[in-house]
Amino acid sequence: RSTPASRDLSSNGRRLSSQATSSGVVIDGEPVDFAMVLSDVSSYRSSKAKRFLKSMWIFGQQQLADVDTALAQLVSSLEEHGFRARQVQTEEGDGAAGPEDVLLLLTGTPDRLSREDYREQLDLWIQSRGLGEFSARTTSAADYSAARRAQLLQPALSALLPELQRHALRGADLLSIRGTFPLHDRQFNLRLTSHLTRHVFLQAGMLHQLRNVYGEKVAFLFAFRNFYQRCLLLPAAAGLLLSLSQRCFTRGPALVQPVFGLAISLWGSVVLRAWRRQRWQLAALWGVDGAHETEVVRADFRGERVVSHVTGEATLYYPAWKRALKRCVTARVRVSYPYPYPYPNP
Repeated sequence: RSTPASRDLSSNGRRLSSQATSSGVVIDGEPVDFAMVLSDVSSYRSSKAKRFLKSMWIFGQQQLADVDTALAQLVSSLEEHGFRARQVQTEEGDGAAGPEDVLLLLTGTPDRLSREDYREQLDLWIQSRGLGEFSARTTSAADYSAARRAQLLQPALSALLPELQRHALRGADLLSIRGTFPLHDRQFNLRLTSHLTRHVFLQAGMLHQLRNVYGEKVAFLFAFRNFYQRCLLLPAAAGLLLSLSQRCFTRGPALVQPVFGLAISLWGSVVLRAWRRQRWQLAALWGVDGAHETEVVRADFRGERVVSHVTGEATLYYPAWKRALKRCVTARVRVSYPYPYPYPNP
């Protein structure tokens, strides 16, 4: 759900001026990472029954007084775990939250961002089986893009939700967490839509802004779409000429069609190689050239530790001659015994 940039959000009797930037939604000069929607279930019969049982100390812990107390307890617990929360009043037609729901805007603290960034770097170093002493890169909180902040904070917030519902809210008899989601930059969405309608191909500047707002996965999707559309111009023009020649001539197109099919096959191989090169360039530019290291390494894999000539980092490598030797032995067995089971008796 998008937060309108031209609308004021009222909270606790004061006005919150919202502003959408290329780095995400910013309110009162502070970026907003997530929105948390809570439902007021205090009037439900099941909730009343739970509160009645909890009022008898033998059946559970002491209950919270009212919804405001539960909300204050939740905000305090969020701040203890590194998330600043601000309440925003909801109105009819807000989409994800109704007029009776409670909407909290969450912002990760710099300390929480630093801890999650350090944890991610440490996990990458362990999974890559790095050698030597681990040294983490330090990044200022202001240098994180909106997509990077959401990428770092999303796992921590998802793991925190059950604990908040169980301990901070003490069940679901007053407030129930419906869900959390990152806010969209509506101004950037409008600029992106306008750019796509006015230009045939996505420009490089807009692609980098897209990466800062929505992350590398979405940016790579748009980059491949843009690259593939450019590459389709040549076969589209050749196919159009071939189709027109079939209407004007009778014998010529029959001889050209096999050549056209072979050219399309070669074109596909060239396009894949060219996209692989451009993907590497974008990965190096965006600092995700080592993203393949996040993949889970097969536990049974045994290789030789060598230093990569490209990155200069230690990695596991299986020699090509050993792989070729195993393939030769496998091929010899397949030739000697082409069928794993004998023919059935007639």
